[in-house]
Amino acid sequence: MVFYTNPDQVSKMAVAFRSSIALGIFIIFFVVCYYKLFWKVEGAKRIFWISSTILAVVMLIKFSIGVLYKGYVPELLLFYGIPSPKAQSLGWWLVAVSVVMLFLYYREKIEAWPTRKFLPVIFITFSLLIFSVAAIREGKASVADPYTKIFWEYSGNVSHIRDLKVFLHNYIVNELPPLTIAKHSETHPPGYTVILYMLSKLFSVGFLGMAVLTIIISATVVWPLYYLWRELLPELAVRRALEIFIFVPSIVLMIATSTEGFFLLLVWTAVSLCLIGWKKNIWLAGLGGISAAMAVFSNFLFLLLAPFFLYLVWRVLHEAMFTSRLRMLTRIFVSLLSFSVFFVALYQWSGYSIVDNFYTARVGDALAVRSNFESLRMYLLYFFMNMSTFLFYSGIPLAYLILKNFRHTLQSKLWLFNSGLVLIVFFLLIGIFQGNVERLWLFMVPFFVVFFHSFFTEKGTKLLTPFLVLLLLQVVVTEILFYTFY
Repeated sequence: MVFYTNPDQVSKMAVAFRSSIALGIFIIFFVVCYYKLFWKVEGAKRIFWISSTILAVVMLIKFSIGVLYKGYVPELLLFYGIPSPKAQSLGWWLVAVSVVMLFLYYREKIEAWPTRKFLPVIFITFSLLIFSVAAIREGKASVADPYTKIFWEYSGNVSHIRDLKVFLHNYIVNELPPLTIAKHSETHPPGYTVILYMLSKLFSVGFLGMAVLTIIISATVVWPLYYLWRELLPELAVRRALEIFIFVPSIVLMIATSTEGFFLLLVWTAVSLCLIGWKKNIWLAGLGGISAAMAVFSNFLFLLLAPFFLYLVWRVLHEAMFTSRLRMLTRIFVSLLSFSVFFVALYQWSGYSIVDNFYTARVGDALAVRSNFESLRMYLLYFFMNMSTFLFYSGIPLAYLILKNFRHTLQSKLWLFNSGLVLIVFFLLIGIFQGNVERLWLFMVPFFVVFFHSFFTEKGTKLLTPFLVLLLLQVVVTEILFYTFY
């Protein structure tokens, strides 16, 4: 009897076997180190058992679903990921672990540094962590991988642009079948493409260069987040929030594999500049309007934040003294004016209409996907899928502590958290999302990083480090066991 085997399949199984063994060794090493370093820290033992148990169960269920069933829904059920154990670049794995260990070892000292030193260290740590984690699977090739899918991704548009003005003028026409631009552009405005085109021209880079620059630019979000949170929180709480943010699994994993990092940056730059500008500075208010316009130009999802911006307007005016409200209304008007001028100028220059693009995108979306309201079963399936995915990629330790302290958080009147909660419920109910929310809702993460917990005071100093390493564990395990790139 002769057995025929597929050489490619055998090679993949060998890689998966070796990678799984390496991951097993890493987990044993992790558990030993955690036990020696953190077991006696109050609360560390409990959060370890809960987080690691949930992680193991979810991974087992997800892996079983992925092996037994194929298709769009199985890939997205519980969280997005295709079972594919791979860790062929141990060097980058060591870089990721070393960066985290070095940062956590000096974390308390770094916290005490002045802002001009603290933020660059956070930025560098964040950028290195994103890149090195993405490179664990296949080195630099896995970092560039998402940008090589030129049929689907915005990077596929870049080589076709001869004149940016002409490209924008013809953009809506090219969205209509037969498509002459990347598939994802069918339902999106051209902002991501424009950014990638400008990066490729300015720095003469290919797919890997685009990926690296996306990571670096996206990581600068730590600046607007810092200055926004500083308006709302004590300095220590702001710094702790940033430390948590740069370890959130969706942030680390998805910035490296999609252009949603640009949107994350634009959204929170707009929020930060508008809030601070409306209170203090008309020029910042104007820049906030431009940032908001750039966010819409990149992704129509920004329109769903309109209720949040209306709430910000109400909050700023409500908290202001009566005599200063006229100045604030003037600044708010400047934001609206700069927002409008951006698109009017763009239309005058190139003939591109954001309004026409929006309606064309709606048609494209209707043709591309079935409605969530097609049946109650489909609606509930995507409702559960979106909720479980967002919770998982927010980080099991983070989700656990948020739910554990949920009532206290609501009572503490952290209005940014409460706003995010209302928006998430709204997103879940309207039934327009069909999975992929770990990427699409990436901009929602900052709403939930600050919640009621001792982390944000001196009392929680010791527990924060074991909490962060548990987030890292989830990042590494997910990256190695599953293909999560787009």
